[in-house]
Amino acid sequence: MKHTSTIIVFVLLLVGFVSPDPAIAGDHVTITILYDNTVFNQATTADWGFSCLVEGLDKTILFDAGASGPILVQNAYTLGVSTTNANLVVVSHDHSDRTGGLSAALGSGSKATVYIGNSFSTTTEQKIKATGATAIRSAAPVNLLPSVQTTGELVGSVYEQALIISVDSGIVVIAGCSHPGVIQILERAKELLKKNIYMVLGGFHWLEFSDSQVDLLIKAMKDMGVKKCGATHCTGEQAIALIRQAYGSDFVEMGVGRVITLSSTLVEVGQENGSLLEIPQSFSLDQNFPNPFNPMTNIEWRMPNVAHVKLSVNDLLGREVATLVNERKEAGRYSVQWDASRFSSGIYIYSLQAGQFQETKRMILMK
Repeated sequence: MKHTSTIIVFVLLLVGFVSPDPAIAGDHVTITILYDNTVFNQATTADWGFSCLVEGLDKTILFDAGASGPILVQNAYTLGVSTTNANLVVVSHDHSDRTGGLSAALGSGSKATVYIGNSFSTTTEQKIKATGATAIRSAAPVNLLPSVQTTGELVGSVYEQALIISVDSGIVVIAGCSHPGVIQILERAKELLKKNIYMVLGGFHWLEFSDSQVDLLIKAMKDMGVKKCGATHCTGEQAIALIRQAYGSDFVEMGVGRVITLSSTLVEVGQENGSLLEIPQSFSLDQNFPNPFNPMTNIEWRMPNVAHVKLSVNDLLGREVATLVNERKEAGRYSVQWDASRFSSGIYIYSLQAGQFQETKRMILMK
């Protein structure tokens, strides 16, 4: 009888009548950064604000909407996603760099449900309703999906809520500007889910903090067991530099176009080794795609350490016709788009120089 019961449960799990542990729903959940102060994908546009799209769950979630609707929509288009596909929208706080892109993100005739805090203005609520979307106010935590919930509004100089996604490795916290304090947000998330914090990403609002204050806050995060950190936006460049130094390979470079995949562990898109954004082991330059192309193509490369990068395009006579990148880059994977609309059909040579590494490849522009 015991064996029969086990078989029944197994069959029910297969057909979907018994839900497995909802640590995370699905094997390929992605967080795509759509709006940020910096870019990870050179074909996108940076601007003051933040937004990300969570896909692969039972419902698609948009977190914050940046300051400019046109920039948000264009970035989404460039990255091959759409904000209007979001079923659920969570807005962290009622500042224009979070709400400015809301109308464009939702589109007209929206069926989305937008979760805002009690502190939000009636103007923002009316903006949401004008698109057709439903606005729900709540100061308390809200369970959005079996593996996703909000922290509820936390009290600070600005009232603010964050998003929590549960994974097998712990929880991932997506913060807005962290006006109530990053540590307070993380403590709330840990209290709600009774799980360790695997990663926190978003704005920390440490712009005006001294180095010693930042060091103390980094220590507090590490003492809480925060494994990985993706600080960006209003964190401040100096604070980000200190976090990067403290977290080493566990620091996640952000920027528009960064895609993080969540599964039973956390992995970067394209990685298959079960770690989050693991630093590449060597330099490499990929073949452009598509190839042949007309007139746009993408070029990707990887680098295991910081280096000055120059990515250029030459014609067959060796003349440099375009410089796509010429700046210092951190370790990681990068992608840049070349618009060759003003060039003639033919074979072109693209070359990557990163520190001592150099490699060239051919591509075909066919009009």
